[in-house]
Amino acid sequence: MRHPVHLSLLWPWSESGSGTLTVTLPGDGDEHYYVECLEEQLIQGFFALDQWGTVWLDEKVQASSIEHFIEGEAVIDELMDVQSEWCQGTTSLQVVRGIEWLDEHLALPHIDEASSQYGVWWGNDQVRAVRWTTGQVRAYARTMEEMREVMARVTGRSDDSDYSVRTWPYRAGAP
Repeated sequence: MRHPVHLSLLWPWSESGSGTLTVTLPGDGDEHYYVECLEEQLIQGFFALDQWGTVWLDEKVQASSIEHFIEGEAVIDELMDVQSEWCQGTTSLQVVRGIEWLDEHLALPHIDEASSQYGVWWGNDQVRAVRWTTGQVRAYARTMEEMREVMARVTGRSDDSDYSVRTWPYRAGAP
């Protein structure tokens, strides 16, 4: 059961100057509620918090708290301080190994402030990687060669059939 509440002060950056805060209450088989904090065409999706403070983005759990979510976003944002363009690799769901296996094969330090029960982050100035509970891994590396090496370590395979690679930040027309 959805109960929309219209607010204008929370969304001063939207074109209309207003937004909708939607609260989904328990009922109809739901055992929890969430607050849909933002739904804009700019991000083409929605951002929500549930009653435990868990962060949801497009109906997928992203972090156990807003703090972990912000730190995870900062891990990615910090890349731009190192260089302006990176390579981003993303695995398909069925090929990803467990956390302990990735610890050993990635050989990167954990980024504890961004990690939570829903996503574990690793990284240094050359490479950043995150594994979500969905099993998907996303990694960022300085060059395509480094990215292919990282993704081979993540998937345990040398061919690129189990992952995709593109430049980041993404620009229309870029590979």
